[in-house]
Amino acid sequence: CAIERLRYFSGGNPDLRPETSKQGTLGFIVEPSANFSASVDYWAINIKDRILNRTPQVVLANEQYLSQYVIRNPADDTISYVNAGWINAAGLKTRGADVGLRGRGNLPDGWRWNATLDGTWTQSYKFAEFEGQPYIEYVGNFYTRDLYLRWKHNATASVAKGPWSFLLSNLYRDGYADELPNGGKGTPPPGFNPRVASYTTWGLSTTYTGLKNTTLTVGIQNLFDRDPPFTAHNVDEVVGAGWDPRVADPRGRSLSFDVKYRFF
Repeated sequence: CAIERLRYFSGGNPDLRPETSKQGTLGFIVEPSANFSASVDYWAINIKDRILNRTPQVVLANEQYLSQYVIRNPADDTISYVNAGWINAAGLKTRGADVGLRGRGNLPDGWRWNATLDGTWTQSYKFAEFEGQPYIEYVGNFYTRDLYLRWKHNATASVAKGPWSFLLSNLYRDGYADELPNGGKGTPPPGFNPRVASYTTWGLSTTYTGLKNTTLTVGIQNLFDRDPPFTAHNVDEVVGAGWDPRVADPRGRSLSFDVKYRFF
């Protein structure tokens, strides 16, 4: 038998209001020497009337509050279509800190080293989509639109001497609570892990500049062939099944070559 998909309308909204926000930052930098520095910037942001694209799934999941957007057939009360699209959300409140570390120095035999780390710690991300809905905490929890991880960072460490340099890079994404199967209704299946594991990958590359006007780079991405952590959710309107492209990369270990030549 034929299965008819639910109809919905999505598009512009002439009644949209501009977003307004109140925000502040407080930061400091510690630099005990010319070779070392550390910075922390704490931020707090409150937004009202946030503009976002509401999906029909959100409308249906909150029909008791958004019934005016669910149009039903008068004859049998079945759903005729759903109005979705751009709206002004009630608001959001978020707090967190950006962290930066820098270091450099000299090693024996003329080698130089350099190291960096740039990370973000999210203390809280609370969001209410419509008036009357309580603010919900999303840090560390699955969310269809985006993921707000407690901690994530990119780090590098390199050494160089003459025309040679070597770079080790690290990407880390904190784990989070997975979406429960069947929209959280019923009992999860046996063996279901309610938490998506953290994700970290390493890269290694070497660069040679000893040829005139030429730079040669050979690199290995995903050095330890790390698979993306499993998630039970197939991300809405985004490619990926069993893994989340907003956090991980499904490509395994790979080798890259890069040649740059300057003509003048």
